[in-house]
Amino acid sequence: KWAGISEAAFFKKHGKRVDYVHLRDVKKPRALKKGPSALQLSKFGKGAVNLETIAKRLEAIDYSGWVTIEYPGPHEDPVAATSDARETARRALNLI
Repeated sequence: KWAGISEAAFFKKHGKRVDYVHLRDVKKPRALKKGPSALQLSKFGKGAVNLETIAKRLEAIDYSGWVTIEYPGPHEDPVAATSDARETARRALNLI
């Protein structure tokens, strides 16, 4: 929804066509700017994107494909950052 698209409307209209999911988290947009140009990447699971809502939408369409996570960097410890993102995704998206 931060890019100007409601996830509910998107999945209702296009859910059956989803064959790949790419996720990133963003900070809440600045008040004076609107649209994608106002977005700033955030640490995955720590921003304004409601990952649980996305998980419910994916479950509702019986999605079983790939999910990739965009995790902004650079990182002092890339292994720890990646592990943290993986665990956040497992919890939020109910992954095995």
